[in-house]
Amino acid sequence: MNHNNNKDQHECTEDKRKCILYLQEEHDTKRKIFCKDCNRYCYNQDCFDNHQDVCDTAFKCLICNKICLRNVEHRCGIEKCRNCWQEVEIKTHKC
Repeated sequence: MNHNNNKDQHECTEDKRKCILYLQEEHDTKRKIFCKDCNRYCYNQDCFDNHQDVCDTAFKCLICNKICLRNVEHRCGIEKCRNCWQEVEIKTHKC
């Protein structure tokens, strides 16, 4: 059986980190700006000006700090159990 060592043939390309709000390259300067529409901080004015796609689809709950999708009803403490897939009060659920 022939086992090729692919490590010699593999060439990684350095992928720049992406900003999760702006969805572009990570920012050089960071001066936090709060967005009152999605309750999240943007890293700088450029990020704030260009984060609308994320802002339109998700927001941060000010009560439980969870990032929530706008098209899904959010109730603090209620989550889908990863074992039984039922929506339950996650802190007290014993599946």
